[in-house]
Amino acid sequence: LGCYVAMGILTALNHSVHSVNNLTQQLKNGNFSQTLAVHSRDVIGEVAHNLTAMVGQVAQLINNIQSSADQVNKLSVELQ
Repeated sequence: LGCYVAMGILTALNHSVHSVNNLTQQLKNGNFSQTLAVHSRDVIGEVAHNLTAMVGQVAQLINNIQSSADQVNKLSVELQ
């Protein structure tokens, strides 16, 4: 019985780590549109939650930079 409980815990842990790893692979490739559903309340769940929050903030920062660049480009065209 203890072996089955341990296998269940390890399987859940492996799934959580695999999900976090997949998200980091997407981020590495520049895909900031991905999110991670967090269901666990352990340390890995906390890491996943913080990573998801960070992805949202970085995506917002990228959008702000793109918007500023578009405004600079528009003003540059108007000055010509």
